[in-house]
Amino acid sequence: MHKKNMFLIYLLSLIIFPSTLGMQLTKRPSSLNQKFIRTVIGRSPELDAIRKQWRFNNTPQKVVDISQGKIVIKEKVPLGKRYGTAHNYAFTKTMGIVGKAPKQLNILGMNDYYGDHYLKIYDFFDFLEPNAVLQPGDIAVYFTKDEKGFAGITHTGIVVGDDCIESKWGIIRGILHHPVWYVPAGFGDHCRYLRPKISGDELFAEVQKRLQEKEIKERYDGLAQAAQKLLFGYIKKYEQDRSNDNFQRIYEAFEMNINVHVDIVDENYLTPWMHVENIGCHRLDKLFAKYQKYNE
Repeated sequence: MHKKNMFLIYLLSLIIFPSTLGMQLTKRPSSLNQKFIRTVIGRSPELDAIRKQWRFNNTPQKVVDISQGKIVIKEKVPLGKRYGTAHNYAFTKTMGIVGKAPKQLNILGMNDYYGDHYLKIYDFFDFLEPNAVLQPGDIAVYFTKDEKGFAGITHTGIVVGDDCIESKWGIIRGILHHPVWYVPAGFGDHCRYLRPKISGDELFAEVQKRLQEKEIKERYDGLAQAAQKLLFGYIKKYEQDRSNDNFQRIYEAFEMNINVHVDIVDENYLTPWMHVENIGCHRLDKLFAKYQKYNE
């Protein structure tokens, strides 16, 4: 059992911090088909230069400034309001539970929407042909390719208009409206579009039903436990070394994994917040109070 838990923690640590915007490349979905792919249109050296400037730690306003007026901040997300990463935001909004997912959806929100051994969210969508006329509510899936072909899914957004996508970039606390290709270079130069077969309450009910399937439930329960244990480990490290780097790891654990919480107990029946009170850290106490405020 101990080895199994250690493996889950190791697996989760690989998921959390691997890429520029905190977005883990997913495993290849079995239904990916070359004919559904749209490749970036209108590339230019100017656009490439802009795309290379966006970073993991940019503020929403910095993103807008770099975009030369092409990107608009639709919503500034307050500290503690948990929308998760791009995949979580897009799909929970489609399900009608955006901002409420932490207590309703036992899912990390990065690679676990797409992979064949995970939720396989694409089963609830139709793949659109490259020449299809897009509609508001369609889903844009960005991915990278390498010399062998498909490399991984990096980003998810929602179509809101002609050449306009609504999305959340990693843990940047803002919802952005942007042209399709005004996204970080790390998101790749390819995308495909999906159209919901069902949405809102119906989609949420189907997702919940799939999450109760034995193999999938065991996988997600294990990942949730590992994510929570990793958070406890970060708090312990912060107690030993109260550096900004260790504080950032705790913050990012909440922002990137909406299935970790301040009120879940460890093997000693202590919650993360209790640990913070025990070590007497006002900075973490204030942070946890923000997350508890929006604990839906």
